[in-house]
Amino acid sequence: MPDHVSCLMYDWFKILLNEYLQNQPVAKMVSLEMAFHLVLPHQVAIRKPDLGVVLNCNPVPLGPRDQSYQGIFDLCLESLSYSKPSEIKRDTVTKKREYAQAGVKEYYILDARDAGAETAFYQLTPGGVYVPIPPTSDGLIGSN
Repeated sequence: MPDHVSCLMYDWFKILLNEYLQNQPVAKMVSLEMAFHLVLPHQVAIRKPDLGVVLNCNPVPLGPRDQSYQGIFDLCLESLSYSKPSEIKRDTVTKKREYAQAGVKEYYILDARDAGAETAFYQLTPGGVYVPIPPTSDGLIGSN
């Protein structure tokens, strides 16, 4: 997270998600340093998303003492790093591709820059491709 506005946006989203999970305990949330392994076609990658969610119905439960998650997160969120073009590409292209290949069901990118051009909410299709989550008629984005 490159600046204070990015931190505030991340905190805002984390508070919203935490409130939801307090009222609808369907998942566990992890943040910052919890890693997971992605078995990809030509490599194994270790990723630490800014925020991850493991649904209670995930076949690999998240243990209370886990220091890294042994399954695949159901949702990954990245607060866009934009200090360098390579950081933007890492979050918008590389991680997006890797998360889709590994089977992460939803991928969110928060972009705190003025235009927020890279803010996106994706869901994985049965064919393994991310598509934008369409907003409701009220303009809300909902998670599946």
